[in-house]
Amino acid sequence: MSAPVVPDRPRPWYRHPIGIAYLVVLAVVVTATFVVTVVPIGGPRADKTVLLMLLYGAVDVLMIVPLVLWAFGRRAFRLSRYPAVDLLLGIFLFAIAEAAVAILLFFTCLSVTRG
Repeated sequence: MSAPVVPDRPRPWYRHPIGIAYLVVLAVVVTATFVVTVVPIGGPRADKTVLLMLLYGAVDVLMIVPLVLWAFGRRAFRLSRYPAVDLLLGIFLFAIAEAAVAILLFFTCLSVTRG
């Protein structure tokens, strides 16, 4: 008798081509944001402000994916007996985390563009 066949475990999300593409895009946007934030740009200040708003908006939108994975894939605070309450808790945690990211990026942009 031979041993039973063990099914292959699915690959983690970051090893799929879409996950790799997401991480590459996130790294490029974060690097561009860091460079624009740190390096002074010549010319009118409005150019840097608009560029920072666009890049911080892109970082905020890209942060939705890991925040959703964190809020709904958590092991702590899992309420398996009450799925509706568990869903509401996940939505609440996601909203709090996304608001924290948006507020952090807003105040960072505000402090960088101040004269």
